[in-house]
Amino acid sequence: MPKDIDARKAYLIGGGIASLASAAFLLRDAHMKGNNIHILEESSIYGGSMDGAGIAETGYTARGGREIEEHFECFMDLFSFIPSLTDTNRTVLDEFRELNIKEPIESHCHLVQNQGEKCDFHHLVYPNNI
Repeated sequence: MPKDIDARKAYLIGGGIASLASAAFLLRDAHMKGNNIHILEESSIYGGSMDGAGIAETGYTARGGREIEEHFECFMDLFSFIPSLTDTNRTVLDEFRELNIKEPIESHCHLVQNQGEKCDFHHLVYPNNI
């Protein structure tokens, strides 16, 4: 445990996945008290680009994805120690794995326009260095 950790405070800018992950690792690895971790977010919604919104009648928007692959080691480590909200014997990682088995990702569109209309992106050109 770092020296004087009880007197230290962390101020994380933005409520996106980077700040939320940082807070989790500060709790686990630095043994910082949750009361000493402050996340400053301008929006009323936490999650940054990982947010989602909508209703069934008009559709949903999720700016982030949930394509979880075996090589996402940091993701797996992070979610492996966060307990499920519904079952303390399980983790958020357990829930993600179950969801990916039950509802596999089948994304057929990555770019939309005009509030959900599929956009033809074949004309876009990538720079040579990508």
